Amino acid sequence: MKKILILLLGLSLVLCLTACQNEEDKQAELRGEYFDFAMDYRLDYIPYFALNEAPKTSDEYLMWAFLVNVEEIKSESDASGRSHMTKEYVEEMVEKHFKVTDLEHQSMIKTWNYEDGVYVSQVFSYNPLPVVILRELNEEEQDGKTIYSVILDFCAKADNTALGSYGPTYEKFKEDIINGEYTDLSQIGLKVDKTESFKYYLEDDELVFIEHLELD
Repeated sequence: MKKILILLLGLSLVLCLTACQNEEDKQAELRGEYFDFAMDYRLDYIPYFALNEAPKTSDEYLMWAFLVNVEEIKSESDASGRSHMTKEYVEEMVEKHFKVTDLEHQSMIKTWNYEDGVYVSQVFSYNPLPVVILRELNEEEQDGKTIYSVILDFCAKADNTALGSYGPTYEKFKEDIINGEYTDLSQIGLKVDKTESFKYYLEDDELVFIEHLELD
């Protein structure tokens, strides 16, 4: 009986350790997925808005619409190096990802001029790709949709230098964030700049954002 008890305790410990390891692996995978997600969807340029109150003026979305397709848009720049976005392109992107159907078109000061249905870029710079760490992820069912609520830390370099272009530095940050083997972000050369929350759902394999807040 004593031997059976010891075997059962040993089996319980193995199952517990396996479950813990599986959960750690899942969290590591999610940290990697959201690292890429923030870059692909340029979460750093999504406007802030309360639940189901996405902005209705185009200037709130122009930099985001530009950056999520930046290579394609820049490849079609004119002889002066100016990029162009049509009214239809901006409307399509905003309706698809924010469900705004009555967008009001207007220029963005010192960044995009709007004239005759076309946005033309001015001389401007934009932020490097974001580096984020997943802090919390929740799901809930609402009206037949799965609503994802995510909290992310947006990071800057600990030494206050610029992140720069995507390359080995980003890949190393991603690797360290996935591994999670640190007690302080400074150990991997990062610090938290701000913490933000997003809510979104999937519709026809496209993301629809319904809330974006900056947290205290």
